[in-house]
Amino acid sequence: MCENLKILNNILNIIILIIAISIIIASVRNYFNTKQKSLNIVIKRIFHVGIMILILIFLKFIINNQSFKDNILLCPRNIVFKKLSKVQNRCIYFQDDYKKYPYGNITGASIKDHGCGPTSVAVILCTMLNDTSYEPVRVTKDICSMGGCTVMGTNMKVLIKYLNSKGFKTTVHDMYYKIGNFNQEKAERDIYNALKNNNMVILHILNHFFVLNGLEGDRIKIVQVGDKIQSEFTYTYKELKELTETMTTIRGQRRYIQGYIIVSR
Repeated sequence: MCENLKILNNILNIIILIIAISIIIASVRNYFNTKQKSLNIVIKRIFHVGIMILILIFLKFIINNQSFKDNILLCPRNIVFKKLSKVQNRCIYFQDDYKKYPYGNITGASIKDHGCGPTSVAVILCTMLNDTSYEPVRVTKDICSMGGCTVMGTNMKVLIKYLNSKGFKTTVHDMYYKIGNFNQEKAERDIYNALKNNNMVILHILNHFFVLNGLEGDRIKIVQVGDKIQSEFTYTYKELKELTETMTTIRGQRRYIQGYIIVSR
């Protein structure tokens, strides 16, 4: 349980305890005070106490709700994932290794901070074309020259155009760009089918892209271009969804899956 949630639960528990003690004290006083033995008064007090307890129970339900823990308290989730049986080392790129390389002509912007899109595309082209000349610096230059690099990150439509220019087909469903028809159930089916057919997927989450590059059994392998550690594990789709929801943007917003690009020959 996260610290903020612990504190709130403890406060509510103390309030409930105070109410319980107050009820006991009031009951004892009523017993010795003949003027307060009216049945109506007792019923009113029981009613008021019942209302207060119901309100507190409702508050406990609210603060223990997953959405409240995620978005208000910013509690980390305790999720355990399965380690990859074999470390991926070919055509695997991470933004942290490219902090010295510029991201287009944007002052102060680097591939490390802004280049998740081009880095993800580099992973895919290097793998599917079996060509290591496709690495983040080259791909970033190509995509930026097509007008795909902005202060907010890489434009997905330009990523798609670039992938198509290399001879690949793309199937896209994305709620942010209003392409196709995105929903979680369809996404899960499409992603598993794509990976089973040796295709690759770029997952689009709030302000970030990364790659789903295969299956290990029924678990998804990823190249999370922004996090080397996360790339050492495999995930079910549900776990992948939960993983993204533990991430935050630089503004502190919770990330979530917004769409995906299936890349095929």
